[in-house]
Parts: sequence; structure tokens; C-alpha cells
Amino acid sequence: MARAVETVLLSNRRILRDFKVLETFEAGIVLSGPEVKSLRQRHASIREAYARIERGEVFVYKMTIQPYAQGGIWNPEAGRPLKLLLNRAEIDRIVGKWGVKNTVIIPLKAYLKNRRIKLEIAVMRRKEGPDRRDEIKKQDLLRELRQETRVVRKG
Repeated sequence: MARAVETVLLSNRRILRDFKVLETFEAGIVLSGPEVKSLRQRHASIREAYARIERGEVFVYKMTIQPYAQGGIWNPEAGRPLKLLLNRAEIDRIVGKWGVKNTVIIPLKAYLKNRRIKLEIAVMRRKEGPDRRDEIKKQDLLRELRQETRVVRKG
């Protein structure tokens, strides 16, 4: 069986500083032809995007996909909510995690997998004070260790 080839188109790594990932899901996304071409050219952003569950379906909001230059009249309206393709069991698991206080659903990355565009979404919780402080301490220690090893190698 052939291996799945993944090419990352968009990523939202910055969000990991302020939020803790509880669980991730791989979802298909409903797009029109010009949107697919624009995404393949990486003319999109998921920096401000978030997902919401409405009527038993998951939709992504504020995912900006720039109009395809040669799309003409077939370009859909910009800023429209995009439907995610998940099975019922996955949606039920998301609803169970999402119902907890201070949790959000945020897309982490968009990628090509076997010529299909997929979106990795995560149910996340905002990091509180102690969690954030511990992470900052850990980053400072790692930075100091790297600097010390750099000095030892040079001298």
C-alpha cells in the first residue's frame, strides 16, 4: 500500500504558545475549484480562524482564502464559513470536549494528503497563569543550555 504524502500548505504554530491541545482531528474541507487552486498556491491564512458546531456540523470561520486570480465569476465570496467533513463519532467527541469551560476549536494546519486538502483541527484550552509560567521557565532553561553548549564548543 502506498504511503500518504503530506505537504503542509498553512500552519498556525503561534497558537500553541497560549493554548494547550486536548485532542486533534483530521477533517476534510468543502471548497470550490478556485479556492482549491488558491490554497495550493498558499494564498490563504488560518491565523484568526476558529471552528464552531452548528446543527450537528462543524464550520470554520475567518479562514481567509484570497480569490484566485484566474477564477473570474467562479470565485466564491470571501470570508464565508467553510464546512468540515467529519464522521458522527468524531463530531460527538468534539462536542464532549468542547462543552467544557474555556475550550475552543482551532485549526492548526492545512495540508495536502493524497491530493486532497485536509485541515487539522484541535480542541484546545487556554493556558492559565501557572501553566504559562512553567513553560516560560522551561524555555529559558533550554535557551541557557544551548548557549552554554555553544560556548563550550567554541572555547
